Order: sequence, then structure tokens, then C-alpha cells
Amino acid sequence: MYFILSMIIFGAVGVFAKYIDLTSSEIALFKSLIGGLFLVLVCICTKHKPSWQNMKKNAIALLIASIALSGNWIFLFQSYKEATLSNAALSYYFAPVLVILLAPFVLKEKLSFKKMGCVALALFGLFLIMQSSKTGTTEHHLLGIFYGLIAACFRVVCLFCSNCSGW
Repeated sequence: MYFILSMIIFGAVGVFAKYIDLTSSEIALFKSLIGGLFLVLVCICTKHKPSWQNMKKNAIALLIASIALSGNWIFLFQSYKEATLSNAALSYYFAPVLVILLAPFVLKEKLSFKKMGCVALALFGLFLIMQSSKTGTTEHHLLGIFYGLIAACFRVVCLFCSNCSGW
């Protein structure tokens, strides 16, 4: 039940972001405030106290991850506003491809032939999406796809920050 509820909530984010009469940065701010208040409430209810020592130890990674998460949300919400919801979501979910490409440098993983084939297929799919968006009725589709790709880049930075700090 929790999984279904979380999927409904996350799936509706794009619809709300596209039709809410706020800027992308305002939506990201309110999302952060609501999420932060919810976490404070959970901490109070469970009597969980955050470890200030761990926060100090990971301060730089937390700062970078916070900036990256903010950029992620702002560009994702702007992508929803500029492109169709499907094109925005598809470009945003290009993040795993970026992880595959960066993993040999950041995580010292091997880049196999199979992974490179998957990256090539994903790039081809993105190319097809961009080509179909050129003939679309809205001139902002390509800009929305570009914003989605920027959001994906910020998402990858968040992932690597959390991996490097041992969260």
C-alpha cells in the first residue's frame, strides 16, 4: 500500500508542477519546506535526534548535495513546464546513463561492452525523442528536454555525494 501511495504521489508531481501558477524555484522551495517540516515531525514523533557530529563530518558533501538537489528540482519542474510530461520524465530518467558513463571515473568500475550497448541505445532513444520534439506543436519542447537533462545531471551529483560520504 505504501509503495502504491508513493507512486501515485510521485507520479502526480509532474501534473502539479506543470499547472501550478508558481515558478520552478518557488515550487522547489515549497517542496523543500513541506518535506523538511515532515521530517522534523517524524523526528519528534520517533524521538530521533540527528547526530550533529556526523553532520559536521559530512558538511561539505551535505552542502554540495543540497545545492545539487535544489538544482535537480528547479530544472525538473521547469522541464515539466516547458515540455510534455512524458518528454520531461524521459529526459530526467536519463540519469542512470550518466551514472554508467561516470562510474569508471568516480567509482572505479569497469565499463563493459553490454553497458556501452545500453548507453548507445539510450542515446539513440534520446535522439529520437528530440527529433520528434522538433516537429511538435510547441517550440519549447527541446528546451524542456534540455532542462530535464540538466536535472538528471544534478541528480547524479546527489548520488555521487551520498556514495562518497558513506550515507
